[in-house]
Amino acid sequence: MKTVVCLLVVLLVISQLCLGAEFNESMFKKVSVIFRSYHGDIHLIPEAVQSAMKHIPLALSYTLVVLEPDYDLFYKTFHDSFSHVYNDSRFKLVAEKKLVKDDRMQQKLSKMMADTYCRGKYILHVDSDMVFRRTVLPSDVSFNGKPLLFFQDVNLMKLDFALLWPQGTSTAIGRETT
Repeated sequence: MKTVVCLLVVLLVISQLCLGAEFNESMFKKVSVIFRSYHGDIHLIPEAVQSAMKHIPLALSYTLVVLEPDYDLFYKTFHDSFSHVYNDSRFKLVAEKKLVKDDRMQQKLSKMMADTYCRGKYILHVDSDMVFRRTVLPSDVSFNGKPLLFFQDVNLMKLDFALLWPQGTSTAIGRETT
């Protein structure tokens, strides 16, 4: 399988793939690329967005979701320094209300609400620290015409913070997860 240089790419299926449609190059015109970021990644996100626009050129839209308090910082950065991105009709900067105290849980909620921020039938979640280095092909995000879900088993991670994600999920669904 070809890999895209990234920490995490998740393709969520919103409609037709659930019904068995094959993912092919023309489907990229139905893909919304979404980024969820915060002020600490302001130095990373412009490169991530620009690389997605360059290497997923057929995408329907590129959406950057930030919390309301961070909106002005992101607006100023994109409007002033990356106007070619900001002025692209496919780019949208969204200010999101903070719904929970836990920032990790807020990020999960943002991703779960992605379909309210994007208009694509398919949503490609991209982390702020990801940079595409080549064109994304249908085979990068699908296998035998079906979407791939990239993940890393939390039990294989050697990082202490990895254990915080299951706790956030447990809180969200009201029962213990592993």
